[in-house]
Amino acid sequence: MILQLIALGGGLLTLPAEASLQNRDFWIEQLKNSEMQIRINAAEKLGELKYPEAIEPLGTLSQDQVPEVRFAAIQALARISNQQSLDILNQKFNAESDPYLKSEVRRSIKSIEDLMKAEQERLEKAQLQKSKKK
Repeated sequence: MILQLIALGGGLLTLPAEASLQNRDFWIEQLKNSEMQIRINAAEKLGELKYPEAIEPLGTLSQDQVPEVRFAAIQALARISNQQSLDILNQKFNAESDPYLKSEVRRSIKSIEDLMKAEQERLEKAQLQKSKKK
């Protein structure tokens, strides 16, 4: 059985069936594929699945020569939304030369910081309510 992905331009890329959508190692390995669209698809899938193990490989991918691939890696890191992805995006902000991608990095950093702040406030509120009940 085979899994097929549609690439840009309408072509089909055929992958083995064992490459299920939930296979973390498979998608991490695809970040190194020579086909741009497969690297993009892999970054998008890893961002969707929010695997923390994908953060470092996505950080490496965010340095790809192809701007569209870097964009997908930046967005995937933003979707994972933890301190490690935030640290990588902060480093990426200083290194990125493309103004559009730099803007996307800035937006992603802000998004993660807002999520982390909201989570911290939620935890503090829960702790306060818990201590009031005692």
